[in-house]
Amino acid sequence: MPRQARIDIPGLLQHVIVRGVAQAEIFTDDQDRADFVSRLGSLLGGGDFVEQVLGAEAMPDTSKLSLAELIALVAGYYQLSAADLTLPCRFPQYVKARAVICYFAMRHLRLPAAVIRPRLSYTASAVSKAARQRQKLYREDAHLQALLG
Repeated sequence: MPRQARIDIPGLLQHVIVRGVAQAEIFTDDQDRADFVSRLGSLLGGGDFVEQVLGAEAMPDTSKLSLAELIALVAGYYQLSAADLTLPCRFPQYVKARAVICYFAMRHLRLPAAVIRPRLSYTASAVSKAARQRQKLYREDAHLQALLG
C-alpha cells in the first residue's frame, strides 16, 4: 500500500535532509545553505540554536574557501586547469593535486567525501584514501600551506 501524500503548504518546512538524490549536493552554494539555516533557525528559535543542535563538526565553516575556490587555488598552484581536475585522469601531477584537495576539503573545510566525490570524479572511498595518503604532502609544503591558509 503506498504511503499517503504529505500535506503541501507553501512555505512549510517538511523535514531536514542530509543529501540529495544519488548523494547529490543539496545546496547550490554557500548563500543557499546560509538561507536554509536562517530559515530553519527562524522556525526553531534562532540560527545559533540550529548550529548547537547540529554541532560545529556537521556545519561547514563557510567563512573559509568554497570547494570551487579550493579547486581553483590548487589547480593554479600545480599549474593545471581547474576544469581538468574534475575529469578522470591518472597523471601524477593531477593525482597529487586532487589528493591535496581531498585532504584540505575534508580536514579543514570539513566537507564530507560525498560532497567532494562528484567534483573530482572519485568514489567516496577514493576521496578518503587520497586525503589520508596526502596529508604528509600538504604538511611538508610550506608554500601550499601559505596559499590555502
